[in-house]
Amino acid sequence: MESNLLREVRLLKAYAIVATLICGAFMISVFTLQKRKPKFSEIDVERINIVEKDGKLKLVISNKDRLPDNVVAGKILSRHERSPGILFYNEEGDECGGLTFDGQKKKDGIEAFSALTFDQYQQDQTLELVYNDSPGYRLVGMKIKDRPEIPLPEHARRLEEVSKMSESPERVAAMKPLLAPDRVFVGKSNGNAAVWLFAADGKPRIKMVVDGPGNPKLQFLDATGKVIYALPEGSNPTPQSPP
Repeated sequence: MESNLLREVRLLKAYAIVATLICGAFMISVFTLQKRKPKFSEIDVERINIVEKDGKLKLVISNKDRLPDNVVAGKILSRHERSPGILFYNEEGDECGGLTFDGQKKKDGIEAFSALTFDQYQQDQTLELVYNDSPGYRLVGMKIKDRPEIPLPEHARRLEEVSKMSESPERVAAMKPLLAPDRVFVGKSNGNAAVWLFAADGKPRIKMVVDGPGNPKLQFLDATGKVIYALPEGSNPTPQSPP
């Protein structure tokens, strides 16, 4: 009986040793897998969220259906139009820029666009690299815009209120601080290479253009849009504003 007891003790010891070795091997393999970076040859996904260690959202890559609503000044603003792209977020969790793109052929022609935008703090885009293609119109270039010093949620609320007012001097005065005028355009519009500089009210004051046939033009304009100086002298007005 004693020999049987010794045999059982030895078996238990052997079992304990084997179990310990298996458990150790399992733990080592788990830690190894945790440190190893996963590698994929190809992956299909509708949305990817890039976050910091604390879970704070920094970047989103998404299709149009899963693109998140705009978040500015801690408030959610619904998007009127959605397209696939990339969104960037600042340290406060507000959207601060992005890349969007789309394009398709329709009955009346091509409609395509791409835009890389950089937003003013708690506002909308103040710098754009844009491509826009539609029937009879094509624009490629860089735009710089002035933005109001009003957080976007409050700006949207005021804009909606003012838009409901009837045409009057009061409406014009209320709309003025809400406008986002163009200040600089550099690019190409319908075959014309152009540099346009605008005043703070959004009216063009300098137009530098090389048209399709290769004719260079430089024009200075007053506040009413009248050409006050031009090179070559007497050159015809340039086409309408590229933006």
